[in-house]
Amino acid sequence: MRGTHAAAASADELRALLMLAGVRLARDGDPERFLAWFAANGPSIAPSIAGRVDPAAGTVSHAFRAMVRMLYNVTPLPRNAWAPSPLLRNGES
Repeated sequence: MRGTHAAAASADELRALLMLAGVRLARDGDPERFLAWFAANGPSIAPSIAGRVDPAAGTVSHAFRAMVRMLYNVTPLPRNAWAPSPLLRNGES
């Protein structure tokens, strides 16, 4: 039963995080500000997800930044005719 409750809490947190992220992205399409907001606020919005980050893999902020890059890269954006506008990785052009 405890596992079911934890999974439900994680799902609720993820739903809230994605909803807030969508609102934030729709209001301000700047990718760097969006990524910074998600990395800074994601762990407090979704603490059970943040608590599952393996410290050996990196910081919680790093994990949320990686998550938001993947999310941003597949999100249809109104300023891009409702098509995704993937971010370039360092060194790409």
